[in-house]
Amino acid sequence: DWPARLSPHPGACRHRGIRAMPYVCTTPATVTPISVADVLAHCRIDAHDDDVYIAGLIDKATRTVERLLDRQFCTATWKLYLDEWPDAIELTKLPVASVTGITYVNTAGTVTTLAAAQYQTDFACPDSPGRIKPAYGLVWPSCRGDTYNQIIVTFTAGYGATASLVPAAVRHALLLVVANWYEKREPVTDEVVNEVPFVLAWLMSSEDWGQYT
Repeated sequence: DWPARLSPHPGACRHRGIRAMPYVCTTPATVTPISVADVLAHCRIDAHDDDVYIAGLIDKATRTVERLLDRQFCTATWKLYLDEWPDAIELTKLPVASVTGITYVNTAGTVTTLAAAQYQTDFACPDSPGRIKPAYGLVWPSCRGDTYNQIIVTFTAGYGATASLVPAAVRHALLLVVANWYEKREPVTDEVVNEVPFVLAWLMSSEDWGQYT
């Protein structure tokens, strides 16, 4: 089985029992951490017959490991939906690069943009959740009651817009996953399931910030 430290993080905001709403990727990354050329070199493949197939494996491996670690490797835009304001908003889709906007439904039922001067952010540590809370001396504005998804936080996450900015351990782990999937296309067996996860867990241990509550 996958080690517990590599399991997906269950939620973003847990203050006062507020349930975190889903994250939605609105602008996916335009690049992947590894390329087809990287995989061909790693597997010592000279032919290009399977380039399209390998590209598909790269995409699937990237999505799988990102979900396991709750990470975004190359820069993408995400939205977090909340039903009401928590004491502080925590963004666990790491690493958080910036908050591009926060909207909410006011008491009159109008979607309103929260001015950037009304909140403060903390993205000092890329391995810890990003934090957002009201600016000094302020409180969150009033929202209309009993409205789903009335608060939307739009933010960017990722190590950067190019593959070279993704940590080497992440890129090598993806190479191992793709190479394993490329070589073993038969139905799942114990050998197929167990061979890569332990090596992957070791490689990714330095990138996983662990369960946060």
